[in-house]
Amino acid sequence: MTRRSIDRVPKKAAIHMVSAWAQRNSLVLGQAQVGEKSNEITAIPKLLSRLDLTGTVIAIDAMGCQKKITSQIVRQDADYILSLKGNQTKKAAESALDTLEAKWGKQYPTMIESWRSKWDNSSVFFKYPEPIRRIMYTTNANEAVPRQFRKSTKIKDVFPNKISLLKLLYVGIKNASRK
Repeated sequence: MTRRSIDRVPKKAAIHMVSAWAQRNSLVLGQAQVGEKSNEITAIPKLLSRLDLTGTVIAIDAMGCQKKITSQIVRQDADYILSLKGNQTKKAAESALDTLEAKWGKQYPTMIESWRSKWDNSSVFFKYPEPIRRIMYTTNANEAVPRQFRKSTKIKDVFPNKISLLKLLYVGIKNASRK
């Protein structure tokens, strides 16, 4: 997930960050700043190298589908999820995997073997209707809650107690879940 900060002070560039998000724990695991004249492709490997990825599955958008990045994920003993469009079917994905194997199977046999051995678990994704799959493969749902928290807390700088802040954040979660 990437974020840009907004700095209204003249002549100050916004900070562009790449974050690693643990979906199950709803927790940001780490962040790396994107260089001023660069993009996420250079920051993602730096962020990944700071994390213990052993046994995890990394879901990454199209920006992260670079040979260098996917190879690093595999070297760090993790798996990754290929980016699929919402209108694809299980049959189309199997065909894409066959094409991937034909092109890269000899060069990256471990990667193909990993996909084939986990295909039964991965392909369950296609049992869900397209709108549910879209939620699963995009970061929009992950970004909605932090965005709503920022909007909610921006209007009030000081809270009389911890409970008042928690109530405001609760309303933020409810608002995010409606979207």
